Amino acid sequence: MLVVIAIIVILAAILFPVFGRARENARKTSCASNMKQLSLGMLQYVQDYDEYFPPQNAGGAAFSQVVQPYVKSTQMMVCPSNPNNAIVARDPLPATTARGAYPAIMTSYAVTGSGFSSRIGVLDFGDFRQRALHISTIESPSLVLAYVESLNRYAEFDPVNGNANPQFNLFAGHLGMSNYAFADGHVKAMKPLATLTPTNLWTRDNRAFDNTSQTNTARAMLARAQTKYN
Repeated sequence: MLVVIAIIVILAAILFPVFGRARENARKTSCASNMKQLSLGMLQYVQDYDEYFPPQNAGGAAFSQVVQPYVKSTQMMVCPSNPNNAIVARDPLPATTARGAYPAIMTSYAVTGSGFSSRIGVLDFGDFRQRALHISTIESPSLVLAYVESLNRYAEFDPVNGNANPQFNLFAGHLGMSNYAFADGHVKAMKPLATLTPTNLWTRDNRAFDNTSQTNTARAMLARAQTKYN
């Protein structure tokens, strides 16, 4: 009897981690599917609006809220592994806007952009936050990040803002990896630091950030996420 129990315990010790990894891989696949649908919605918007991405602040709506009519599901904004997937945007789009009232958006995912650099991501933080980015501005859409997984309670993700608040960190909880949606619509799972080297996937021209300080800040943020989830 003791031998049988010992065998069961050994098998359980071997199999439980395997089951856990299989479950997390399934969640990663579900998350990637969400991001793929969001990317397709974003590209549909781009085609409808003369190849311009949504502006950072479209009549009071966040980027992801503007894309909602194309995906028609708030559940697309929820990663099953993200601990912040129940946090919703504090300010739903006002009912008076010309685009209609869309629900508040859950924030497992964030769109890339920076108020500290005009070369990052698909958002243009221009004057009054109303300018939109034309897709032609991106040299290689297959090499520029559009959506990332985030603990950020906002709909935008800025890799060089220097904020050490954990709520602004990248989420890499899929066995140390994150899903990333690119400006051409494809989605890929990667280690956080792989987005910076050998190719900088955060800038529209794939070149280095504007200065050394921004590079160090982005690298520290990515290394923090990779270390935490490893």
